[in-house]
Amino acid sequence: MRAYLSYSISNNEHYLASILSSSLWNNGFSVDSTHGKSEEYLAYLKILNSNLFIGFLSANGDNLDKVVYEHSVAVEKNIPSILLIEDEIHQLPTGFVNHNIIYFNRHNPQPAIDLITKNTKKKENKPNNAFAWLFGGAIATGLLSSMNKSKAS
Repeated sequence: MRAYLSYSISNNEHYLASILSSSLWNNGFSVDSTHGKSEEYLAYLKILNSNLFIGFLSANGDNLDKVVYEHSVAVEKNIPSILLIEDEIHQLPTGFVNHNIIYFNRHNPQPAIDLITKNTKKKENKPNNAFAWLFGGAIATGLLSSMNKSKAS
């Protein structure tokens, strides 16, 4: 299976992308991504060929528009998707699609983890949403849990 990973993080947060990537690999996904606005069409093609889209927006990131665009492509093309958004991001760009969004607080990620767990157990999920929550939810929970652990150390 293929996963497309889209993220907006600062230079000192690349460990977050590594955690997501490793978790996807450990769950049987090959991981694709693109870097920069110039690769928009390539990103579009890679997303179309993915089984899962995971997006991550950090308050410190500088590629917000890119991730929002890529998430909208995944939603439009019915690719199972989850988008994690740090709650310090207050204004999202025009064209933002509110679909399978989890807002999280990096200092207290437990409410977001609880919401993911709740969405994973929803019986009325459509097949794409069920897949997104089952696989993407596990990946997202792992990342948020590791953020919680790093805060405790």
